[in-house]
Amino acid sequence: MSSAESIPHHPLINTALLLIDIQEGLNHPTYWGLNRSNPAFESNIVKLLDAFRAAQPESPNIFHVCHHSVLPSSPLHPSTPGVNFMSCAMPKGNEPVYSKTVNNPFVETCLAEDLEKKGIKTLYICGLTTNHCVDTTVRMASNQHVVGNYEGNRDGGRLVLIGDATAAFDGKGVFDADTIMNVHVESLKGEFCEVLGTNEVVDCLERLAKEI
Repeated sequence: MSSAESIPHHPLINTALLLIDIQEGLNHPTYWGLNRSNPAFESNIVKLLDAFRAAQPESPNIFHVCHHSVLPSSPLHPSTPGVNFMSCAMPKGNEPVYSKTVNNPFVETCLAEDLEKKGIKTLYICGLTTNHCVDTTVRMASNQHVVGNYEGNRDGGRLVLIGDATAAFDGKGVFDADTIMNVHVESLKGEFCEVLGTNEVVDCLERLAKEI
């Protein structure tokens, strides 16, 4: 029997939140672009973390990812304070942290194995930025069937992008930040994952917590 098979199966116990690169370096005023989408991003992250920690008080299934750039000029280079988590997304207690140098955490870390060990069947993803590491993480999670093949739903797993808990920058100014964010969210929806809003996720967690 695998470690995942020995874990009690309840939708709440088998639900996790994955936060991607919510770091101070992404607050740089010009490096990523001059404008960012979704002013509600930070407050939605706070709502999600509060909801998960309240619903799973003993050992919340919250997984944090941070980016450590190999570029010395990057605000996310490990020699800079930009690698620190934003105040809205600080890890607490024994919530694990995974560092990466590429665009998704399933290449360089043991995240996929840890999700399997915890018996995770529903994985909610949020973070920065929509069109880079968030997009790549969702696609990789779907292609590797980290919580089941979304389109075929082979083992009942759910992969969910929290659409209003991510954000994008306008980059070189060809497209505005809102357009970049919305196009990427819609491109992922249905093909690679489900898309829900923060309040929908919070309501779901509260309902599941009442069932235990």
